[in-house]
Amino acid sequence: MRELRFFVAALVLVAAQRAAAAPPLSADGWREDLKTLAERLPRIHADAFHAVPREEWEREIAELDRSIPTMTPDAIAVGFMRLVARIGDGHTSMNPFFAGDAKAGFHTVGARLYAFSDGIYVRAAAPDHREIVGAKVVGVGGVPVDEAFRRVAEVVSHDNEEGLRLVVPMYFGVPEILAGLGLGDGRTAKWELEKDGRRFSAELPGASSPAHGHGGGSVFVDPPGWIDASSASGKATPLWLKNPGDLYWMEYLGGPRVLYVQYNGVADRPDESIAAFFARVFRFAGEHPVDRFVLDIRLNSGGNNFLNAPVVAGILRAHLDERGKLFVVIGRSTFSAAQNLVNDLSRFARPTFVGEPTGSRPSQYGDHEAIVLPRSGLTVMASTMYWPDRTKPDPRLWTAPRLPAPLSFADYRSGVDPAMESIIRYRSIAEAVRPALDAGDAAALEKSWRAFAADPASAGAPIENETNDLGYDELREGHSALALTLFRLNAERHPKSPNAQDSLGEGYLAAGDLVRARECYRNVLALEPGDANAQRMLRVIDERAGEARR
Repeated sequence: MRELRFFVAALVLVAAQRAAAAPPLSADGWREDLKTLAERLPRIHADAFHAVPREEWEREIAELDRSIPTMTPDAIAVGFMRLVARIGDGHTSMNPFFAGDAKAGFHTVGARLYAFSDGIYVRAAAPDHREIVGAKVVGVGGVPVDEAFRRVAEVVSHDNEEGLRLVVPMYFGVPEILAGLGLGDGRTAKWELEKDGRRFSAELPGASSPAHGHGGGSVFVDPPGWIDASSASGKATPLWLKNPGDLYWMEYLGGPRVLYVQYNGVADRPDESIAAFFARVFRFAGEHPVDRFVLDIRLNSGGNNFLNAPVVAGILRAHLDERGKLFVVIGRSTFSAAQNLVNDLSRFARPTFVGEPTGSRPSQYGDHEAIVLPRSGLTVMASTMYWPDRTKPDPRLWTAPRLPAPLSFADYRSGVDPAMESIIRYRSIAEAVRPALDAGDAAALEKSWRAFAADPASAGAPIENETNDLGYDELREGHSALALTLFRLNAERHPKSPNAQDSLGEGYLAAGDLVRARECYRNVLALEPGDANAQRMLRVIDERAGEARR
């Protein structure tokens, strides 16, 4: 959002030093902090009870207050985290690594986990733990990993499930959190691991971790000397992992004529602002042949939302926004101001999103302010603004990729980037039919479309979605005959798709064919009973038919 506070950086990179000499906080001290939280968070938050009823949250406050005298400090801190997470947005958080007061005392172990598509693995570790790098986590604190994930997820602030997939494995390495959830002793993290067909246990002591890097890319920036599963394999480093700690950089791939830009944080570098960097990017694009422009924001956890304007405007001015030319790589670390960039690109350009769903909702709470709890030193961040996408709230939990490219551990270890591989081999039906669309020739459009769809090389191409988008492009331009041709071909190829039938109905409606439009929306209801839009459109058609009869 507007303030430069990076979500993931606060989660994983700044560990507080434990003050061994500090006396333990009394029950009255914790209760004072709880009272501060209960009073200040609802007052600061833009809408604290949008996800949890106030009565329910206040009941949980009272239950924690009653239980404090019988709880350990770790369990109390975790109780606070659970209360904050119940507010239900990723910017409102009480994470274990943002505490400026030494009395908070959270630690991390010397290894990092990541949730790949095929499980949670030890992605990297300090040299003392090199034997566990590449191991799959099958248990945490004596329980199966799925159960541990469920317990930890209750105390993680998040917008959606992708946010949980990012953060929960990080918390598996915080002994105090594990202890507060009954999964450890508060000094070590105990993991059950599997590697090379062998199961074994690892007990890692908590230790303070130095700050290093910032932004979403820091998830893949390790302390010097650590062993990473990808680099340890001896495979070439994939493009997206070359400079994850750099805010922004670019590289030109001359063979496939791809201009790749990695944008890891919405913050100006001291040596070059975002505006200056992207001006340089677009000058380069104007001087070199570019068939595909790739904007990689899968590691971008946000920053100052208003710094994104030169990115969007530059893409449009450089004519890089054509379908099949502009690719935006997204993922679970795409959060906050990076999600706002996704929203703007969706609205003004024609991107093909690649990768994994974003970690933010398109409409989100943000611009958080700090509440420092006076006795424990714990810091609570509370969202002060609601950012709706467009003119009304967007109910989606994330922005989904048009080209899904989940990352498996085998991919990571082998230096394979499924997202870039999908982009390189992508075949765009928009490119194939563009001459016919430019000529306004419906017959040529149908011929070129059918030829592309029948070509074995087009297997795997997102024909349905891209054809649907092209149809709406033509509809907005007032080319109803071309739009109807595209919608008809799409529905013919995908007869079981409610969306294809819905779009065809809209095409017929635009052409004034109420009979065929009604048939299409009835087909939608047959495929998806109760579809609200189809029911609404049938009412619209009936009203228009009644007016025509009068």
